[in-house]
Amino acid sequence: MYTFFSDLKIIASFAVSSAEKAIENASALGVDVREAEECLEKAKNCFDEWEFELAKQYADEAEKIATNLVIKLVEEAIKSAEEVVSNPSGIGANIEDAREFLREAKNALSDGQYKLALDYSEKAKNAASPIMSYKAFFVLIAIIIFVFSLLIYYKITTSKRE
Repeated sequence: MYTFFSDLKIIASFAVSSAEKAIENASALGVDVREAEECLEKAKNCFDEWEFELAKQYADEAEKIATNLVIKLVEEAIKSAEEVVSNPSGIGANIEDAREFLREAKNALSDGQYKLALDYSEKAKNAASPIMSYKAFFVLIAIIIFVFSLLIYYKITTSKRE
């Protein structure tokens, strides 16, 4: 026989489980989840004391804290990728692919796929990162020109001797 009280217990139990999963996911992404864990601990204590309504409130708050921390992390990663993509600093950067990865990161964020959003942000940064800086490129060109000049000089001086 179900009662309102048993329904509250079930609802609170699901809220605690959901908060635990959100905290676990956030922690796996490297987020500092101490505040969310403290809230979850309060929820579990309330649950143990049969204060199911309060347990649900604390569990919901813990889940919200963990989720917001992950969203903040992802938004920062996307912002960092946007800066790299908008300011390429060398040769060999694939800006079109980087922009596409950035779009995918934003779509994943809006779909709540935070790990995927982080992965796409990293891919965008990698695609936009140059293979070689402009300075290194110009040094390489100068070396090539110098070597060719030496070869031409050698060819000219050895052909005059013959």
